[in-house]
Amino acid sequence: MYVRVHGRLKTFQGKKTIQVFSVRPVDDYNEIASHFIECMYVHFFNSKLPKPQVGVGVTTQPYMTIPPNQVSGQYSLYGQRSIEERVLQVLNQPLYLSKDAGANVEDIAQQLKVPVKDVIHAANNLAQVGGIYETDKLHYKSLANG
Repeated sequence: MYVRVHGRLKTFQGKKTIQVFSVRPVDDYNEIASHFIECMYVHFFNSKLPKPQVGVGVTTQPYMTIPPNQVSGQYSLYGQRSIEERVLQVLNQPLYLSKDAGANVEDIAQQLKVPVKDVIHAANNLAQVGGIYETDKLHYKSLANG
């Protein structure tokens, strides 16, 4: 069985730990193949980077991929922000960042004036790309502030 783990690697006093936010089973095995392909691509990209020249003032940053369905900056046909981005904005409010449980989907739907089912769908999409995680049934929290 394969699982997808969202978390953060931390170092404190020289000791490395992993803080896990969510563990979900992998339903689509193409996700595993895609992960290995991405790992190979990142390895080759980072191993073939040109060495920065001294005095030029340009530094080269290692490559880190962004999922193709990353939600930031997506707009609808009429120039409005996507429901995912609006949900993420609500979850990044200090009120919800400070709560351990995060925000209830009904509260988010009420703030955005959209149906609850649309908020649940958007929250599931955001959880898949790693922007948020589910704290309990119908409560989500952003990864923006740890």
